[in-house]
Amino acid sequence: TLSLFFCAYNFLFLGVLRAWARFDLDAAAREAMADCDNTGASSSDSEDAKDEGKPVNPEAAPLREVTQDALAAMSGSGPGSAVWVAVDGVAYDVTGFLVGCPCGEQVLRKWGGRDASEAFHDAAHSGAAKEQMLRYMVGPIRYAHTEYRFMEHEEEEKPVHSILVAISACAFLKLVADSWLLSGTTSASGAALALGNTEIALLAFLLAAATGAISAGVKTLARPPPGPATPSAHMLAVGLLIWHFGFLASCNSAPRGLSAAAPMALELAAAALFVLEELVETSVARADRSVGFWGALLAVLYSWYSRAAAEGGMPELDPALGRWRRLTSRMATLLHWYSGPCAVALVLALSVSMIVRQVGWRRRSGAQAGLKSEWLAAAAAGAVQLSGVYGAFGAVAVAAWSPGSAERAASVLGGQPLRMVVLFVLASASALALLSALVVAASRCSPAFAARAAGFELAVAGLLCCGLGGRSWLTLVGFVAHLGGLASRNRARLRDAGNSGRFADLPPHVVGAQAVWDRFRATLGTSIWSLTVLQYRELVNAWLPRELRVFATDSPFPNLGGLDEKTYLGVAAHFAPRTVKGKHRPPQYCVCNVGQIYSGALADMQQTMNTLIDVWSEFQAPEMKGLLANLVAVFPDIKDQRVAKEINLSFWESAKDAHNWYVKSPGHKNALFQHTSGRLKTFGNLLASLELAGPMQHRDRCRQCARPVQSKELGGLAPQNCGVCGGPTFRHPLL
Repeated sequence: TLSLFFCAYNFLFLGVLRAWARFDLDAAAREAMADCDNTGASSSDSEDAKDEGKPVNPEAAPLREVTQDALAAMSGSGPGSAVWVAVDGVAYDVTGFLVGCPCGEQVLRKWGGRDASEAFHDAAHSGAAKEQMLRYMVGPIRYAHTEYRFMEHEEEEKPVHSILVAISACAFLKLVADSWLLSGTTSASGAALALGNTEIALLAFLLAAATGAISAGVKTLARPPPGPATPSAHMLAVGLLIWHFGFLASCNSAPRGLSAAAPMALELAAAALFVLEELVETSVARADRSVGFWGALLAVLYSWYSRAAAEGGMPELDPALGRWRRLTSRMATLLHWYSGPCAVALVLALSVSMIVRQVGWRRRSGAQAGLKSEWLAAAAAGAVQLSGVYGAFGAVAVAAWSPGSAERAASVLGGQPLRMVVLFVLASASALALLSALVVAASRCSPAFAARAAGFELAVAGLLCCGLGGRSWLTLVGFVAHLGGLASRNRARLRDAGNSGRFADLPPHVVGAQAVWDRFRATLGTSIWSLTVLQYRELVNAWLPRELRVFATDSPFPNLGGLDEKTYLGVAAHFAPRTVKGKHRPPQYCVCNVGQIYSGALADMQQTMNTLIDVWSEFQAPEMKGLLANLVAVFPDIKDQRVAKEINLSFWESAKDAHNWYVKSPGHKNALFQHTSGRLKTFGNLLASLELAGPMQHRDRCRQCARPVQSKELGGLAPQNCGVCGGPTFRHPLL
C-alpha cells in the first residue's frame, strides 16, 4: 500500500514539476521579448510606436457578448435612447457617432437594432473608417445555437454548474451535521446511546421544528409575498418530515454483524432513487434502459452482496447443501439483516422524489396562473414552516406515546445542552440550505434532474463512509456507468433536436447538464493522462535511439477528424533563427516543398529528417541572413493515399536571400543528392516558389479590452498598444 501511495505521489509531483517548468519557460520567453523590445527593435518599430498616439478612451469597457434581443432593444426608437447596429456579426454602439457620421444621422437610425452588414460593405469604407469603428465596438453577437458544440454553451453551463455545486456543498454539510448530531447523543456518564427508530423519529420531529423556526425567521427578514397553504403545501410539509427522518436514519450505523465495508443506507437510498426516476421517466426506450441502467444495477447489487457477505458473521452452512441452497440461505439472512436499512433507504428516496415532484408541479401550476418565481419560493418557505408545526406536534405525540424515549432524549439534551443546541442549529441550517438547493434545481431545471443530483450525492457520501475496499469500487463503477448512460441518452436527445431543427426548443438545463458532464470528463481525462501516459512517454523516449521519439500532447487535442475519422494527424515543428528575434519584418518570399514517401519506408523518412536536422544546424549560424522562419509538418501515414507527407515552408526576406542560401548550403546539396541519386527509394516531391501578390496585414489583440489591433497601413506592424483603451497587446509575431 505504501509503495503504491508513493508511486502515485511521485507521478503527481512530476506533474507539478512539469507545470512549474512550463511556467518558468513562459516567464523566460516574456523576459526575452521584453529585452528584444528594449534593445533589438528595428527603427520601423520605433517609428510605429511614436505614431500610435494617445488612446481614444482609456476607460473603454472590455468586449462582451451581445444577445439578439439586446441588439434589437437598442434601435434608438425612443427619445435619447442608444443606437446599436450590427456589422459582420459584431455589435457597435454608434450613439456618440450620430452627429459626426458622414452619411447622416437618419441613415444610422434606420439600421438601429438591425444587421447593417450589406449596407456597410456597399458604402466601401476606407481603412481609416474601419479602424475608427473599433472605438464603438461592443462585442460579438451571440446567435441561437442550432446544435450542441463542446465548450460553446457557457451561458447554459454556468447555472447548472452553480446548482450542482450548491447541492454538493449543502448535502455534505447536511450529512456531516446529522452525523455529529447522532454522535453527540451520549448519556450523562459520557457513554454513547444506541438510538432506535423511535428516538430517530423524535430527533427528526425536533429537527423539523427547528428548521421551520429558522425558515420563519429568514422569511420575516426577506419579507417575500405570502404563499398560500394549499393541499400540495401540506403534502410537501409531510414529505419534509419524512425527509428529516430518512436522513437521520441513513446516517445511523450499518446493521450489526456485518463488515465495515458493508453498504450503508445512503448507498441503498441512492440506488432506490435512481430506480424510482427510471420507472417514472416513461420517455426512455426500453432497449436503452435495459442496456444502460439494468447492467449498472446488477453490478451494484453484486457489489453489495459480496461486501455484506464477506467477513460479516454469516452463519456457517453445511457444505453438503447444494450451491443454490447455500446462496438462497445467505440471501435470506442478508435480507433479514437489511430489512431496516432498505426500509430507511426507500423512505429517504420516496421523500426526495416527492419533494422535487411537488416543487415541479407547483412551478407548472404557478406558471399557468401567471405567477412570478418569487411565489414558488414563498410557497416552499410556507411548506417548511408547516413541517415545523407538524414536527412540534409530532414530537409531543412521540413523547406521549413513548415516555422512555422522551426521558432518554431529555437526559441527552439536559446533559450537554449547549452542544446539542449548536448541533441542532447546524443541522437545521444545513437542512434548510439543502432543501433550498433542491427547490432551485427542481424549479429551474426539472424534478428528475434534482432527484438524480441528490442521488449521486448520496452515493458519493455512502462510498466515502465505506471506502473503496473489498468490491466497493464495483459500486462506484455501477453508479458512474449509470451517469454515463444518462449522458449518452441526453447527447442523443441533443443530436436529434439539432437534426430536426428543434434545438432552440430544448430546456436550457438539458444543454447545460451535457456541457458540465463533458467538461468534467475532459478535466478528469486530462488528469489521468498527465499522471500516466505522459510519465511513461519519457521512459519510452529514453529507451529509443536518440534519432527517434514518441510524441504525446500535454492536454487533449480537438478531434479534427470528427465522426468519420478521415483527418490524419501528424507533428509540426516551427523554427526561427536567433538573428530574427527582435526583428519584425514581413516575408517577401516563400519556398514550399511537399515530400511524399511510401507508407512504411522508415529508412527514407529517417534520412529525410536527418537532412532537415543538418539544415537547421546551418540556420543557427550567426552569419545566416534572410531566413525568417521554417515550418515543417510531418504526417506519418495518410491511409487514403498510402503515403507519408512532409510539408516544408521556409519564409525569407527576399528571393535573393533564399537563392544565396540554396546555392551555398551543404544541407541543401545533400537533399538534392538524395532526391536525384536514388538514395531515397520511395521519395517524390513538389517544389513551389511563392511571392507575395499583395501587401500583408498584421493583426494583434488588446490584453485589456480584447479589441483587435491592426497595422494602420498594409505591410506594417500592428501597434504595441490599443488605440481605444491604450492597453498593451499580446505582441504576436508576424510568423
